[in-house]
This record gives sequence, structure tokens and C-alpha cells, in this order.
Amino acid sequence: MRSKLPGRLLFVLLLLAGSAPGLRAESAIDGIAAIVNKNVILKSEVDEQVLIYARELRIDLSDSTKVSQLRKEILDSMIEERLIVDEANKSGVSLTKSELKEGVDRALSNTIARAGSEQIFKEELAREGLTEGELREKYEPEVRKQLLLIKMVGREVRSKVKVSDSEIQDYYNKKKAGLPKKPEEVRLSHIFIRIKPDSVALKNGTARAQQILARINKGESFETVAQDASDDPSAKYGGDLGFFSRGELDPAFEQAAFSLAEGQMSGVVQTRFGFHIIKVEKKEEGRVKARHILVRVVPRDKDKRDTRALAISLRKRMADGEDFAALAKKYSDEKETAEKGGDIGFVDVSTVPDEIREAVAPLLVGEVSEPIEDDHGYHLFQVKDRTEERDFIYSEMKDELREMLSQEKMKEGYDKWVAGIKKKAYIEIRTWQ
Repeated sequence: MRSKLPGRLLFVLLLLAGSAPGLRAESAIDGIAAIVNKNVILKSEVDEQVLIYARELRIDLSDSTKVSQLRKEILDSMIEERLIVDEANKSGVSLTKSELKEGVDRALSNTIARAGSEQIFKEELAREGLTEGELREKYEPEVRKQLLLIKMVGREVRSKVKVSDSEIQDYYNKKKAGLPKKPEEVRLSHIFIRIKPDSVALKNGTARAQQILARINKGESFETVAQDASDDPSAKYGGDLGFFSRGELDPAFEQAAFSLAEGQMSGVVQTRFGFHIIKVEKKEEGRVKARHILVRVVPRDKDKRDTRALAISLRKRMADGEDFAALAKKYSDEKETAEKGGDIGFVDVSTVPDEIREAVAPLLVGEVSEPIEDDHGYHLFQVKDRTEERDFIYSEMKDELREMLSQEKMKEGYDKWVAGIKKKAYIEIRTWQ
């Protein structure tokens, strides 16, 4: 909102996660980068942020010109932060304990997610010699500052931005020539046939999973058995998957996991990866923390050949007059679209993967593609309709235009507000190499 940097108000949790769990080492002798009213910004604080942003923005630290510009932008941003926090304190803006706790919780969740799992996170903490409680305490001042910034900007800037329909129409008329075009779209129907292991492989996989389940039921710990028997990379962490929400993992796996209570273990659950045993450790706010054991069942070359043959036969049946939608409902393993006869709807051609775009590009409306192979199976696409690239009409862009105009007004309002604060403040910037 105020510089070329990614907005610090939105980027702070990423920065926290990127630098955690370790914290910067304070130099025994530190210099002052700037004085803002009664606050001091240390050179080491600026340098720490330079290192983080340089990594995120892929700036070569040996490029002195770019690093110098980055340091200036970061210092300007930090000065603004100090001024806004001062303004919040003068205005009596504060945080509740629950707001601060939620902010720290989000920062901690970000760190765990970036670590890969809670087990890896705990191992990193142990290497740093920190407890989770100590890390939360170290996060708290930065989180408090950022939440105050968000509150102040919301109160002084965002809440005062109003955009009328007539302003949006005027904005559209002025910007129309430079607005992006509505891209070419194609309406597709889809059949996906998954490569599945044969019945013998499935039977053997089921038997092995039942044997593993019996070990746990006889008293062995889930974590120990996972380390010993699971075919998943999480085995070395005792099957720990950390927290996950709906939509992140295989649907069948999620359905089983979310149906379990805390501490409860599933039976054998089949997904496209094989057979799982799942144990839920914690549930909170639409998320589940679980461990699992995977017995992987891998299709053979014959399974792949049989699947391709089925896809070819379905395409021939459609060429002979059978209905795509009826065959999709019967044969497609993409259940969400199968229920709609394979209908995906209109898609932007530019966003379609190359292999699909190349397969459907020459097709006339009503024609079906050759089978398209990926790592999991074969796809058939039917072109239902096409639209050419054209200008967006006002009604199609109204919501986006409202947001664009709101953002412009917010930037103008923010810059004006901060300029007013700076006029009343004492700011001394010191240079350093």
C-alpha cells in the first residue's frame, strides 16, 4: 500500500514463519538506523528484514544497488510502522487478549505449516533450545504491533473509503481501452479413468493393512508401527501429518479422518494411493491433526494397458453415437463431474495445461479428444461450446472494478494520512554502509 515491498501488514506472518523458530542474534554493539519520536530503530533490525526480503524477492545480496534500495524501502516502512503504532497508543486503540492470542496462534500455525509437520517443527524447536511457550512469547511483540497497524489502517483509512456505482461506471469508461480482454473460453466435458491395481494386488494390500491394524489392536503404539510398516514418507515421523483442512488431502481419506473423534482410530480406509489406517489426535475449528499408516498398492503395466484400452473403446463408442454424458456417469472416476455427465463448464483456454489445450484445440464442437495420459490415468474431453476473445462488458467487471477503485482510494487515503502523521513527528534517519 505504501512501497514497492510486499505489504508488511499482509506479509508479516510469512516473515515470522520464514525466520522462525530461530531469532536474530543481537550484536553486542549495535548502531541506530533511525529515531522516530521516542523510538529507536536499530541497524540490526533493518538488516534482518533486508535478509528476509532479499530471500523472498530473490535479490542477490552482492548487488549493492538493489540491496541499498531495498534497505531504504524497509527503513521507510519501519518508520511508518512506528508512527502508526504511536498514533494507535495516543488514540487509545488496543487489542483484547483473545485478539492477540489468535494472532500468535496464526503465526505459530504458519511456522508449523512451513516446517512440514508438527513433528519436524518440534525437532527444530529442540535444536534451537526453545519451548513452544517461549516461541509464542517471542512472537507476541511483533504480532501485537502488526495487529495494531491493521486496526489503525482499518479505522483511519479503510472505513472511510466509499465507492458509488456511478464512480465505478466512470472508472470503467476511463479505463476501458486498457482493461484486459475476456479470454477465449471452451466448454468441456470430461471423463477420467484411473489406473487401478488388479484384484489380486488389492486383495494382498488389504491383507497387509489388516495385519498392521492387528498389531496396533494388540498393544503396539501407532507411532512405532507407522515407523516400521508405513509406505508413506511420513513414516519417519510416526505417520504424523500435522493439521489439515478439508480439500487438502484425498477426499476418501478426509471423509474418514473427519468422521473420527479425538483419539479414535479408523479401520482400513482405501484411497487412490492404497490402504490407510488413520488415528485422529486433535480436532479444532474445521481442522484435524492425524497420523496415518499407508500400505501402497501400485498398478502394474498390464493395469495401465487395460485402462488405456478402455479409454479408446469409450471414445469409439461415442464416435458411433453413444452419449458422452451417459458414459461419463457410468465410467468416470472423477465423481464430482461424473454426476453432471462430465460437464466442467467454460474454462479459460490460457489456463488449461498444455497437453489438454493441444488436444482440444483442433476439435469441433461435439468432438472428443484422443485419450490423454497422466500419472494417474487417462482423460477424454468433449468440446461442448467455444467463445472468442472479446472485451469485458461492464456488468462482468463491476465487482473487480469496485475493488480496483477501492484499492486506489485506499492508497491515496493512506498516503495522505501517513503524510499528516509525519508532519507532526520527529524523524531522524542516520546513514550507514
